[in-house]
Amino acid sequence: MTRLAKKCCFVLILILLMMGIIESAVWATYLSLHGRTMSLRTFSEERTSIAAALLESKPDISEPAPTHEEDSGRTETAPVADALHPFLGFVHNPKKMPHVSQIGFWQSSMDLPVRDPGSVIVGIFGGSFAEGVSVKGWHAVEQRLAAIPEFSGRQIRPFCYALGGYKQPQQLMTLAWVLANSAQFDIVICVDGFNEVALPPTDNIPKGINPFYPRNWALLTGNIDRESLLIAGEIAVMKRQRADWATRFNAKPLSLSPSMNVLWEFIDQRFEERIAERTVRYDMTGPIEPDQAPYDLTGQTVPYGSDEAMYADLACFWADCTIQMARLCDANGIRFFHYLQPNQYLEGSKVIGDAERRVAIKANHLYRPGVEKGYPHLIEHGRRLLAEGICHANLSGVFAGIETPYYVDDCCHLNDAGYTVIGEVIGRFIEQIFAARQRHDPTIPAPLTAAEL
Repeated sequence: MTRLAKKCCFVLILILLMMGIIESAVWATYLSLHGRTMSLRTFSEERTSIAAALLESKPDISEPAPTHEEDSGRTETAPVADALHPFLGFVHNPKKMPHVSQIGFWQSSMDLPVRDPGSVIVGIFGGSFAEGVSVKGWHAVEQRLAAIPEFSGRQIRPFCYALGGYKQPQQLMTLAWVLANSAQFDIVICVDGFNEVALPPTDNIPKGINPFYPRNWALLTGNIDRESLLIAGEIAVMKRQRADWATRFNAKPLSLSPSMNVLWEFIDQRFEERIAERTVRYDMTGPIEPDQAPYDLTGQTVPYGSDEAMYADLACFWADCTIQMARLCDANGIRFFHYLQPNQYLEGSKVIGDAERRVAIKANHLYRPGVEKGYPHLIEHGRRLLAEGICHANLSGVFAGIETPYYVDDCCHLNDAGYTVIGEVIGRFIEQIFAARQRHDPTIPAPLTAAEL
């Protein structure tokens, strides 16, 4: 072997050694940060899901972004909810997305739930926060339900009918729709409140659209102005680019490299942030000229004389829909449990440390006024739900006095630990209700807080 060949071999070996060290270091760092080994298969499946959901899909503004975290430990990119629905507004498209049932929701089972003696059928309703509970907090809920004597030896089977961007009356309509399609439940859990006061003032109301219509009704019905159309176009382009990057990094040898997977994760998160920023810009467009707006766009107009009157009405409607859900459940022999979700912008609801503040708090966030001005009304109407005999739990203060970081974005979503706490509190509340009924005690207890767990 010549001296040149030896040098080339030495350099090649050195490069391979350095690459091995880098890949090992990335692998170890990922394990340290996330508490689990890196799964190349999970990254690959996630990229496949993103590409399948985003390619050939319509511009979507129906999902608040970002949403809850996926099992891979990164911020979830929810599939595009691009299928219009005549009763629910929008659902996921089962023809474009895997693991979506024909009724349009993420399901572990593609069939509608049917009661059987060996199972406890649980339906989860709400927006993206409730969706997060069904993914990240469900194990905690399940453990508490399994401890209820009435459910001893029975399999706890969850069915998620929550979807990002949903707000009342979509939860009510979804429950009615799946029941009309012969679904059966033993328990229905609804977790909501934030979307009801945060979304209408930033979307439908400024455009002169009925506040209780589905989010971004103007876009869903094709009645959008030039500025909104341009923003929707930008979002469509970025989603296509994001899907292309996912496809490129899914090819070998990039998909086999830990460092390349981490690089893709970084690039994908930047795309997600840019899409979220454009989504907020879309929310701020309008209003539509009343004399040019057709009725199928605006619906019944609801004029408000003040912010106070607006938030009072939004909260009242939320409670009215919740009451109807409870009555529908009661008529079908279903136990109904309702929860007001927490949010970081409610003063005193959590101790926010510096690190969490950088991620979770934005001084001029579009949704912040909805929480600050709307949540007091939600809490007040929660008392009305209790007076109606509804098993309602106010979780707005569940993190009070706790500094442990739980929020992962400046909207409302939590990390694994946060959703586990919520799941534990939800399950404990149901367990307490069942225990009280065994004693023939009609009292509805206050939910536990994180500090009491």
